[in-house]
Amino acid sequence: MPEREDGMSMDGLIHLISSNLRTLLIVVIIAIGASYGSSFLMKPLFKSTLVLFPTSQNSISESIVKGGKGFLDFGGELDVEKMLQVLNSNDIRDEIIKKYSLYNHYEIDKEKKNARTYVIQEYKEKVLFKKSEYLSIEVIVYDTEPAMAANIANSIGELLDSTQNRIQKERAIRGLEILDDKLMELNNSIELLEDSLDKFHRLGVLDFNSQVAVYSEYYAQAVSAGKTKAAQQLKLNLDLIAENGVEFVALQRDIESLKLIKGDLEVQYFSMKIDAEEDFIHKFVVNNAEKPELKSKPKRLVFVIVGSFSALMFSLLFLTFLERKP
Repeated sequence: MPEREDGMSMDGLIHLISSNLRTLLIVVIIAIGASYGSSFLMKPLFKSTLVLFPTSQNSISESIVKGGKGFLDFGGELDVEKMLQVLNSNDIRDEIIKKYSLYNHYEIDKEKKNARTYVIQEYKEKVLFKKSEYLSIEVIVYDTEPAMAANIANSIGELLDSTQNRIQKERAIRGLEILDDKLMELNNSIELLEDSLDKFHRLGVLDFNSQVAVYSEYYAQAVSAGKTKAAQQLKLNLDLIAENGVEFVALQRDIESLKLIKGDLEVQYFSMKIDAEEDFIHKFVVNNAEKPELKSKPKRLVFVIVGSFSALMFSLLFLTFLERKP
């Protein structure tokens, strides 16, 4: 004969139920009535859902560089996780609490001790963010007022963009400050090098390679033609270039190198300026939240079944205890 874990046999359980059937039926009937009646005391909650897909989390400038591709790409797993983090942020939560006066709406005295804790707890119970298997996000809002549920859900969607844009702009603005400093340093360095280069220009050293080639050719021609004076002058010019050529070429090379770096930084500056000044859409809205017509909670049938079953189990345990009591 199979034994239950508490030591009562199946036959014993059947005997217990049959011998107390009337009592158990009364308990169940009372539980059904009490559960059903209690369900009317609970405020009905209406459910409204906003369905979003994240975009690929490229910056605005990156999307432009890619020919607008980033504006059209759906986000992946990492983008979904990032969006969930933003949706759960204090900024969005606090803005919703303020915008819809949730202290009053949830009937929480703002002056009461721990009032903020209570309103946040109520918010977390009624505002849920759920990731689907298709990498979309459902913003689910429960509220006693159908219109309020829809409005809160849609407002969260709007705040998602403004919050992400603010985070992105703060980072971009800091990046612009850093690039500004670096570009200023580069301009100062280039200016100093060009001032040094001007000293060689005043000496007549303008372009090392071309001047050496031209003077060498003219010098050879002057020597061949027996033009001693012209040859001597050209020789002096060649000596001057040879004496200053190494430093001149090094300065030119340094200036060109710094200008290349400056060009790269200016491209980054332009891109970051776009990120700092422009707003970006970070989501695709599949379904806007709508005003629900039917309540979602409580489900009276479920409430009655759970209440009745709990009462029945408690009664059986209590009767078992009474039977075993010496």
